[in-house]
Amino acid sequence: MNRLEPNQVMGSNHDDVRAEKNIETFALGRCARCKYFDKMCDEFCVFAQIFPEAKRQSFLLVNDVYGEEQVENILHDVEPRLRETAAATLVLEAEARKKDPVHGITGIIEELNRQIDTLKKDLTKAQYTLLFGKPNAAL
Repeated sequence: MNRLEPNQVMGSNHDDVRAEKNIETFALGRCARCKYFDKMCDEFCVFAQIFPEAKRQSFLLVNDVYGEEQVENILHDVEPRLRETAAATLVLEAEARKKDPVHGITGIIEELNRQIDTLKKDLTKAQYTLLFGKPNAAL
């Protein structure tokens, strides 16, 4: 449960906290989403802190892969303190989906695991050669 500040009333809207964090971004202008969709960006905009105009390309990529509504739903479901991490994860996954639409980030992880397995085998062979002075054909 969130701890109440002296000037807060029990049951106050959590959007107030988010609004305070977005004031700086809001003062600078619209976020990437609001600018792209020609919407009014206010202090309650979930995209304001995460996708300011400077991160327009990241927003466009995520929007292209997931759609604005889906991204907004995801960000609303995540605790405010974790939204930037969630957005960064969405951007990474969107980049992977652009490169490999079928497997996305899973394909990258599987490829890296294959490389690790190959390197472990190579290391075992090298260690055997160092210990016994000759390569082991069975490895």
